[in-house]
Amino acid sequence: MNASLPPALRALVADLGALTRQQALLRLVVALAPVLFLAVAHAAGASWSGPVTICVVVLALASAAEPDSHVALVVLAVLGWFWAARVSDPTSWWALAAAWVVLAGHGAGALAATVPSSGQLPRVVVRRWATRAALVGLVTAGVWGLARAGAAIHPQGRATLTVLALLGLAGVGLWWRAAPGRPSTDPER
Repeated sequence: MNASLPPALRALVADLGALTRQQALLRLVVALAPVLFLAVAHAAGASWSGPVTICVVVLALASAAEPDSHVALVVLAVLGWFWAARVSDPTSWWALAAAWVVLAGHGAGALAATVPSSGQLPRVVVRRWATRAALVGLVTAGVWGLARAGAAIHPQGRATLTVLALLGLAGVGLWWRAAPGRPSTDPER
């Protein structure tokens, strides 16, 4: 390895060189999800922006290289800003597709950050994460449907409906956590 590289960069190169196939796949999803999000935003009517695209690609690569860093939060902030600023119909079906892309990228990054780059995740953990992501995806579709229906009833939007939807989601989350008979969240099982 090149000794002239700074120690942090040398450590990053060594870390990326030790990636397992599973980690490489997860990090590929982390890198591609923001770019796919931009494609969905463009399909939803957003105009193309070279500087934003370059920024998102660089941040996505940095997030994939270090999935346990705060770079993923910056990527999400940039994507959220881009969607809010450039997409004229925030409740189109493209919004649901964009949310699912964000869910996939975030889930892959969080899962990749749970073990070292040379580590392998147990199948039960991957299965549990996939089940939870599917549940979040279904709830997201439900919230999108409510938002779409609310936009049809009140085209200008209503804060009350948004607050009620968020309270409903919080209620479902609390119920889910307290529901008896759920499988244990103990990773040893």
